[in-house]
Amino acid sequence: MRLRSLPTLVLVPLALCSSALAQNFSYPNFNSTAGLTLNGSAATNAGVLQVTPNAASARGSVFRSAPVNVAGGFETSINFGMSATGLGADGMALVIHNDPRGASALGGDGSTMGYGNQTSFTPIANSLVLEIDTYDAGTPWFDPNANHFSLQTNGTGDNNAFHSLSIGTASPLEDLNNGQVYKLTVRYTPGLLQVFFNGSGTPLISVNYNFATGGTWLGGGTVGGLNLINGTDAYVGFTAACGGLSQSHDVYNWLWLGAATPPTAFCTAGTSSIGCTPAISANAQPSVSGANACTISIAAVEGQRSGLVFYGTDNSGFSALPWGPGSTSFLCVKPPTQRTPAQSSGGNIGQCNGVFALNWNNFQTAFPGSLGQPWVAGEKVYAQGWYRDPSAVKTTNLSNALELTYVP
Repeated sequence: MRLRSLPTLVLVPLALCSSALAQNFSYPNFNSTAGLTLNGSAATNAGVLQVTPNAASARGSVFRSAPVNVAGGFETSINFGMSATGLGADGMALVIHNDPRGASALGGDGSTMGYGNQTSFTPIANSLVLEIDTYDAGTPWFDPNANHFSLQTNGTGDNNAFHSLSIGTASPLEDLNNGQVYKLTVRYTPGLLQVFFNGSGTPLISVNYNFATGGTWLGGGTVGGLNLINGTDAYVGFTAACGGLSQSHDVYNWLWLGAATPPTAFCTAGTSSIGCTPAISANAQPSVSGANACTISIAAVEGQRSGLVFYGTDNSGFSALPWGPGSTSFLCVKPPTQRTPAQSSGGNIGQCNGVFALNWNNFQTAFPGSLGQPWVAGEKVYAQGWYRDPSAVKTTNLSNALELTYVP
């Protein structure tokens, strides 16, 4: 059962959503390239990001125009495809860097795949690269084969496609040059870098790596980390290149999810008739997979009161509404809203030791048709507490509110 929307009342600027959340962005397609910088041969074609066309010596790069936080952790996914008539070359790469050229960075053509050093082109320095390599270039690159992934870094120095700079490599069974669309996911938690391919839950590559301290080359020896902007941020995007042989390098969509920050409280809680000021919080962000045990709690409620948690999914353009004339509470969540089951605060009558608690995962499982389902990573939940207070205006009061963001 959903809460009834309130009539429009005088708006007061007290409920400002916190913006201190992870840096997330999504391109379901590339009909718009807002927020991106395209360099060299890169272009869009019918909503597809073509990092290079199928043309000899083409080279291109595409980066988010503004750097994002990578040091705290992230998960990024793309659907991509590469195709050629016959043997195709050379491949494309996911690139994370703080090269002095910023979002305009572009390296060489051919076997360097748009990020490395080739003839007179300047390589992308201070970078970590995931190659999607479809050509065995032989000496001096020493590729393992013509169908592989490789994580390449030279710390803060110039990066290149030499496999002496590889910290992890793997060869999928699938032909990367057959024109099919594949899914690639890269997940970084500080100290661990993982690459997942084609929807598998088992990483194709898993290596110990940290942006601050670096990792270990497969051939032996340690390599340092990157010099990030403010110690945390970098430019993220793609490069690709062709040489004498060519292929198209296409990205169909792109999702980036930054490390989840804690759930964020906002708005102003009402004060109950005996002076209690309830405070809402959660122990973790909710997750689409249910991996996080997310519990929403409202503490400092009057003891032995009935109440509930309600929530909405879109607070855009919404300012807090007074709960009623003379009430100290404000409605902080934009309708339409969804009620969760009623509960008792427990505690003692006349004291502020009552608590409401909602196991968010259990609620979603028990009520599969509730507002917002099915959830997608990056979507938000705005939650608030409601409770009985017979001596208050409207005989009820509200807590402050909480903004949560779904993670994978």
